[in-house]
Parts: sequence; C-alpha cells; structure tokens
Amino acid sequence: MENRRARKLNFEKKLLLAVAGMLVAWSPLIVGLAIAQISPRPAFDVASFRQTPDGGSPAFVMFAPHRAGGKLTWNAPFEEYLKYAYHLPPWRIAGIDNTMPFSYTVEATMDPNTSEDQVRLMLQTLLIDRFKIVSHWETRSCSGYRLVVERNGSKLKTATAAGEAPPMPEYRKSSPPAPFEGRIITEGWGPGIFGIMGRGVSMSQLADELSRELGECVVDQTGLTGKYYFGFQFASVSDPIDNADSPSIFSAVQTELGLRLEKQKGTVEILVIDHYERKPSEN
Repeated sequence: MENRRARKLNFEKKLLLAVAGMLVAWSPLIVGLAIAQISPRPAFDVASFRQTPDGGSPAFVMFAPHRAGGKLTWNAPFEEYLKYAYHLPPWRIAGIDNTMPFSYTVEATMDPNTSEDQVRLMLQTLLIDRFKIVSHWETRSCSGYRLVVERNGSKLKTATAAGEAPPMPEYRKSSPPAPFEGRIITEGWGPGIFGIMGRGVSMSQLADELSRELGECVVDQTGLTGKYYFGFQFASVSDPIDNADSPSIFSAVQTELGLRLEKQKGTVEILVIDHYERKPSEN
C-alpha cells in the first residue's frame, strides 16, 4: 500500500467533482428558494372588487376598511387602498393618477382573528392581482421634518380604561365624534380651524397625518413605541387666519403633545407604481 500510486484526474472528472461539491453546499439555499417561490401570498378567502357603477365618486367614502367578524367592506379611491395596504402616507407613493375620479368597493371574507397587518398583506395581494400592479421601491431625497420629543418629555397619554375617549379639542368637547380606535381623525371646524384626534395610535401614524397637513415628509424619530391618545386644534396651514385661539400646527404639537417638528433633509423609501390598470379585473 505504501507503493500505491494515486490516479490522476483529468479535467472532466475534476469539473464533475467541483459541481457535485457546489450542489451539496447550495442545496439548502436552492430548496429554500423553491419553497419561497411556491409559498402563496396571504389572501382573502373570498373577495369581490368592483368599480362604482356610475364610474364616479360615491356619496360616501370610507377612509379605512370596515371589519365585522370575518367580513371586510370598503368603498374608497384607488390611492386610499394603496395607502392602507402598504401602510404609507400619500407622499411615499409615486406613479399614480391622483385625479382619478373613480372609487372602488371591496367585499372580502377571512378568519375573524386575522390581524390588521395580515389584512394589509391580503389587500396587497388583491390589488396586485386585480389591478395588475407592477411596482418597485426607490430611495429619494426628502426635505421635510422630523418629529422628536421635547426636552421636558412628551405629554402623550395611553389609555387607562377600555374605551376611554382621547382628549378633545375645545370645539369638539361639546359633541365628541363616534368612538374610533387605532385611527387619527382630522376635521375642519370653522374658518381656518382644524383639529387632529388620535385614539390608540402610534407615533408613525401621527407623523403620517402631520405630513398630510404640511404637504412635506415627516419622519417619526420620537423613539416612542406605545399607542397614544391625543387631541388638539390648530390654524389651517394652507389657509391661515388671525385667530388667537388656534395656534399654528407647530405650536400645537409642542404645547399639547410635548413634541417638536424640526426641519431636516434626508432620504426615504418611495413605492413607485410602474403600471396598473384603471379597471380591476373580474372577480
């Protein structure tokens, strides 16, 4: 055995051995990719998506889906579906026609215990399927504000009892809105006066709402991770009036919430819609 000579491998055999070794090393990755490709996206059990019959805006538009048990219904413009499904403010969605007069109605069923995050993913699947959406993410520069906590700490409160109402702006104390949870409501009341009310919402939701009012990006950098209750009024940003009882939105955020809006420049991820059909495909 000491005098046994090793057999020399030609190029073809060396190549085969190398390929075999690579397949052994890569097999877990290949299997994982195959499973990922065949794993279905989360979807509703049954879903109906249609344009309003007259082709125009309906008399009543809901800006959040209505859930009752395992049923979901919603009537809203295309942009509202995108904002909810991808959990984005309007300024982080590009490539759609915001002047589209059409509204759409969705009716869907699912497990009653489905979480809101799962519902958003299910709605993404439905939108991609029915509107033939093609999209990509893109990093763009952002000139706007960052939302931070004041030096003395925030004045935000969390709920101490089930169904507790949020603090009301002065003009709403006499006639509070119907109970709502997990949402922010912005209302106009009187010439140039607005109010924002949040019930059980995150700081990212507040940042998104402020961005709508300011027309610029607002990024949450408070570091606050809870669900908060608040309400405040302010003078309109687009149509300010001389009203001593209604501070600017900057002053109101600082005085009422213990937060501050600071000017900043940075980058943000934008969802770019490359293609979509205006009319959803058949159910």
